[in-house]
Amino acid sequence: MENNRKTLSKRGARLLAVLLAAALAFTLAPAGSPALADGPAYIDLEKACSVTVAPAAEGSDIYDDAMTANVVVDLYRIADAVKVDGYDTYTYAVRDAYAGILASVTDAEAFWNDMTAAGWSEIAQSAAAIALGETPQTPDKSGPADNATAIGELPAGLYLIIAHGSDLDLDEYVDEADGKLVTLAYSTYYKYVFEPQLISLPTKAADDEGVIMTSNEGGWIYDAEVNMKPAQELNMGDLEIEKTLSGYIGSDDAVFVFQIEATMKNKQGEDEVVYSNAVSITFTADGTQSIVLERAIPIGATVVVTEVYSGSRYELSSDGSQTVTISAEEVAKASFSNKHDGTFTGGGGISNRFVYDSTTWQVNPTDEVQ
Repeated sequence: MENNRKTLSKRGARLLAVLLAAALAFTLAPAGSPALADGPAYIDLEKACSVTVAPAAEGSDIYDDAMTANVVVDLYRIADAVKVDGYDTYTYAVRDAYAGILASVTDAEAFWNDMTAAGWSEIAQSAAAIALGETPQTPDKSGPADNATAIGELPAGLYLIIAHGSDLDLDEYVDEADGKLVTLAYSTYYKYVFEPQLISLPTKAADDEGVIMTSNEGGWIYDAEVNMKPAQELNMGDLEIEKTLSGYIGSDDAVFVFQIEATMKNKQGEDEVVYSNAVSITFTADGTQSIVLERAIPIGATVVVTEVYSGSRYELSSDGSQTVTISAEEVAKASFSNKHDGTFTGGGGISNRFVYDSTTWQVNPTDEVQ
């Protein structure tokens, strides 16, 4: 039992803060736990706990939209709470399934006592890799992230919080960003990227500096509230450009170039360019070809596709500019057709790539003449 359930010594536990971990809605720090005293502050580890999780902080710029992303949270109990005799605090006994989070630890007491916010983030990542890995663990509890619904009947302990879209399968909501495991949810226009978090139940109220310690004033909190802190990114959709050519003549490639300009309303209600690019389609015979820009343009954007070069021997037999709207449900499609114009001069085209540098789109020629 001792090999599988890592616990702290009483001395170490006195210095251990009850934790709410990485990407923290709030943070705990070592403080020295008060000795037991009669009264309501005395911890009761037999009392059931609950947690209410919001997809973002209420009143934040992203809250209203995040509430439409159908976010649910899965709670995984990775450690049990163990009372520290003689002191009004508790420590952890890591559950067997998550023993791997301490695989490289030689001194568990020092490991927990010297923990930093970055360290808690590493634990959250390690636990999430186990919970969502090749043999996924079953959540202890699940519920909506709606700032109103409490997920209850939780035994005291350390919990991993995984937030994701309720309409997504495991392989759809697990992703990687900046070398970290993250989970996803989607609203109509945005993607939300969540990092795994840890929460310890029961907890204490934060002090004036936002720090939670076992010595903080007030009683233990058994019904906790957590605000997730997701990154918000534009949700991207697909655009297909289809070209039909008739009357191909000669041995030269027939190159057709299309300019793509996408705009959408910003939060000030103004049209803003969100995508700008030029692509080409090359023919060596009659027929129909297409190019698909996958997850390249924000959903909801209005896209104007213009054929800006039709080669030196061909002319448009369709409208030269078409407007489509990027959708979450289907691939937006702009179709063009060309025919031979009766001339026999040669020609070519240059395809440019436009790169977004977080503020503006910059043209970056490929220097490839087609």
